[in-house]
Amino acid sequence: MTVEEKFLDFAKAHNLPFRESDADGQKVFSFVISGTNGKYAGHALCLENERLFVFFIDFGLHVRKENLPEAAQRLMDINYNLKMGNFQMDSQNGLVIVRTCQGVYGTEEEQIGVIERSVLTAGMIADKYKDQLLREFS
Repeated sequence: MTVEEKFLDFAKAHNLPFRESDADGQKVFSFVISGTNGKYAGHALCLENERLFVFFIDFGLHVRKENLPEAAQRLMDINYNLKMGNFQMDSQNGLVIVRTCQGVYGTEEEQIGVIERSVLTAGMIADKYKDQLLREFS
């Protein structure tokens, strides 16, 4: 089965409404996930050739140009302590996202589990740091 088919199985199992779009020839599945501290715009990519599932959350943080070096250092410090997932920041527009990426292998159940862990991990990271980072850099 493809990574996309496993994602669609995951979405169906969780009654997850999503929309599909195209970004530079890559299919993107977008949906909202809810955490303890808010709702987040989630976006999933299924990279078939690499058998990777990539998930990222945009929680609305755009760092001002003058704060980019300080924010980059802060995010690097946070990333150092994360076991899975990371923050990424676009150096041009200051957009900060939380990203997870996992290889999708194993049985069908294990593959769905990988996708579920990627989505939940990104959500937990966003939940833990969102308010703090918004206060510091927005």
